[in-house]
Amino acid sequence: MGFNFRRLFIISFILYISLGSFFYFYTKSAAANESVNQIVLFIICIVVFGFAYYKPAKNIKAKKQELVSINEVLDDKVKAQTRDLLEMNLQFNNEIEPHNTKKYLNMIFYANPNIVIVMNSSGIIDASSRFFEFFDSYNDIDSFKKEHDCICEMFEYIENDNFIYPDKGKCNCIEESLGIENKKVKIINNGKEYYFKIKANKIDYNGEYLYIVTFTDITELQNLKNKFEKSSIIDDLTGLYNRRHFNKIFKSEIGRAHRSKKYFTLAIIDIDNFKKYNDRYGHLSGDKALKEAANAMKSRLHRASDYIFRLGGEEFGIIFLEESKEESLFFANNIRLALSDLKIEHVDNKPYNIITASIGLCHVDFAHEVLSKDEIYLYADKALYKSKTNGKNRVMLR
Repeated sequence: MGFNFRRLFIISFILYISLGSFFYFYTKSAAANESVNQIVLFIICIVVFGFAYYKPAKNIKAKKQELVSINEVLDDKVKAQTRDLLEMNLQFNNEIEPHNTKKYLNMIFYANPNIVIVMNSSGIIDASSRFFEFFDSYNDIDSFKKEHDCICEMFEYIENDNFIYPDKGKCNCIEESLGIENKKVKIINNGKEYYFKIKANKIDYNGEYLYIVTFTDITELQNLKNKFEKSSIIDDLTGLYNRRHFNKIFKSEIGRAHRSKKYFTLAIIDIDNFKKYNDRYGHLSGDKALKEAANAMKSRLHRASDYIFRLGGEEFGIIFLEESKEESLFFANNIRLALSDLKIEHVDNKPYNIITASIGLCHVDFAHEVLSKDEIYLYADKALYKSKTNGKNRVMLR
């Protein structure tokens, strides 16, 4: 704050009026002397008040400057302390926090109720405690890796799009499952089947790609699902696959044979004069005969690619692959003999007097011809009709 003359003049003038009035009423001096006295009084007021005013103003200015200096010092101290706090926080993040984070993550990793493994391009590099509880014949990762190049080797093949399996020995199923929901694997361990839902994530760790793979045990749930699905595709009476499952397998196996240009054979089997059997022996005996016939035919199937179905009533179907025309005829005749060898009495089935079956075959070599599923079924049905009209108890090929 500087020296303000205007303010000094106004305050001095007010002081002058006040003192002048005082002298007027109490001294009662002459008019001439009064003018002189007033001028002298006004000058005295200016000098006295100016001196009284200037010193506090000078002190205020000094105090203000002192406050500015103090503020500057405080600002410097605050900046210094802030800098120290930032350095301390940085040190905490670099030293204390990573240590706690690593400890926390390790606790989660090893205590996880699911199987968790960490893999790189060379295979498994770490696994959770649950991994070794499940694969209890291994004490550590090194002992596991001595017997297995990849955990994919433990996966069992299941013909289902939701299940993953190494393709031709290549352990690429983990990478193929990245970002895909509801992928599953089947693992047989200690003679018991287990099912897991698998979830894989890929991360960049210090320039190296790692796979974090989680296996969630869904064995109980999958077994219930398998039981339900099986009940929906199994014929209650005979225990064979039903017509519903036939429609699915028939289509998929034709597609497989077509893509690979392999053989495909459909056999339609019909028990001869079975209505007459029910009329004479009763439906309970008829059901028993169907069960025995189904078991006899099923016993002659030995390959995983062979399927047998009850299509309805006394009619059955068999799908088999990779057989030539001659081999297909031999196989179908073997099925026919399985029924006649049961020697189940059927006096109304002349001239055999036992239960027999007629079979119609449609054999396709997809390397040389292409037939639709409707055409294949029609040809097999026509061959069955030919078998019936030619004396029954025989196999006819389209």
